[in-house]
Amino acid sequence: MSFIPVPRQKWIEPEQVSQVIGKAKAFRDKALLAVVYQLGLRRAEVSRILRADYDGESIEFSRSKSPSRIRVKLWARTKKLLDDYLATRTDSKEWLFLTRIKKAMSGQMVYLIYQAAAQAVGLSHVHCHPHTLRHSIAAHLARSGMDITEIARFMGHSSPAGTVAYMAGARNQAYDLERAGSTFHVAQW
Repeated sequence: MSFIPVPRQKWIEPEQVSQVIGKAKAFRDKALLAVVYQLGLRRAEVSRILRADYDGESIEFSRSKSPSRIRVKLWARTKKLLDDYLATRTDSKEWLFLTRIKKAMSGQMVYLIYQAAAQAVGLSHVHCHPHTLRHSIAAHLARSGMDITEIARFMGHSSPAGTVAYMAGARNQAYDLERAGSTFHVAQW
């Protein structure tokens, strides 16, 4: 008898994403997690975004594994969280996300913020890593009907084959786009 491993689901449901963002403690943390989710960012990628990269409507950024920069228009709710956070800042530091002592946000700090919110929601240790948000947006876009090659391009993957691993089980489930609120949006907050 041969054993065929079943891939572990590496993403969380849209409602869980909303709960995680809702459980974040501060405006900064809510905005950070919403941006990480919507843009499918790695910890290092969100840590490199500057204030100047945000034009009030969209964020321009580069993926860790690609030299090119892309600009993504923010959903209204992500924009609101980011604007609310920026309204609390009185500094002129260049980084979009800062620590409480006004230093650039590190990847470790992104991890700790996500972990605290995920644990407050009651997610298992398997889903207590911010990369879960990256897997989640890929899975949610797939469930919304977005083409796998477009998802791969958005995620910064060189091939759709790398994207498939992010979405174990995602294509098997229908997703109600009316409930989602927009064509390719998945979580509400």
